[in-house]
Amino acid sequence: MPSRHVFVVGNAAVDETIVVEDFPVAGSSIHGQVIGQDLGGKGLNQAVVIARCGVPTTLVAAIGNDARADIIRDGLADEPLQCVFLSTAYPTDSSIILRDRLGDNANITTTASANCLDAQAVFSALSSATPADVLIIQGNLSSEAARACLERAKSIGMTAVANPSPYREYFASLWSFIDTVFVNESEAKLLSDDGQRFDPDFCWSKGMKAVVRSLGEKGAELHRPATSFFIPAIKVPVQDTTGAGDVFLAASLSSALNRNGMIDDIAIGHGVRAASIAVAREGTFRALPTREELRSVLVLPRPEL
Repeated sequence: MPSRHVFVVGNAAVDETIVVEDFPVAGSSIHGQVIGQDLGGKGLNQAVVIARCGVPTTLVAAIGNDARADIIRDGLADEPLQCVFLSTAYPTDSSIILRDRLGDNANITTTASANCLDAQAVFSALSSATPADVLIIQGNLSSEAARACLERAKSIGMTAVANPSPYREYFASLWSFIDTVFVNESEAKLLSDDGQRFDPDFCWSKGMKAVVRSLGEKGAELHRPATSFFIPAIKVPVQDTTGAGDVFLAASLSSALNRNGMIDDIAIGHGVRAASIAVAREGTFRALPTREELRSVLVLPRPEL
């Protein structure tokens, strides 16, 4: 079988985390403590973890010509990752992460640079892709770029994976281009005709092959047309949940690609174990599992959960 290459088309950002006692409500003023700056962006997080798992990976992202761009370039210099950066006239995207006393977070992310990725940039970035390869997109792209990615992947015969977070309305017209979707509990409700409850049959009617639904502290579910699995979470002291979903997706997909290529219960178990490493640490990029930790996770034939 040809070596499978993963192309992650998404965003790269610089995160700033602020710890608060409780999340603010409209009109309130609260105190917070800045605890650090880190690399971030869903595209960047997912690409780094996949590459650390030993899967050939290319990150395609748009960044500005500013200090944040330098932080991103320098921070990725030693990663086993190919980067294709489109330079934009806008500031490099950033995220403000509010983290409460329980370790839960709320993210505010700018997308001016990410929105600069257009169809031409996508075609150029995927020019070397083959039918054996995999495309991953998230919700930080413009509707034009997201559609261009998925249409290009389909024309090549690539496997298309989507993580529609943050959810954008345009995904409703793109489900039929997607083979595997990773969603959380609230996003899963949108995989239906009424947008009120998760309906696996809706997914199969659109031609999807697998749906992975993360359930936070409860674990995760895998749905395929003929079967479903539930994988419980690993209980660890939670420090920070930022980026945990990205680690879960990346490790799950890498596990599948390093074996038979199919997302199965073993892959989801590996993803859950990798995410448990990340949530026990503070930060985003600095909390991602190391190559050694991921190697240990992925060599287990079936995680003991």
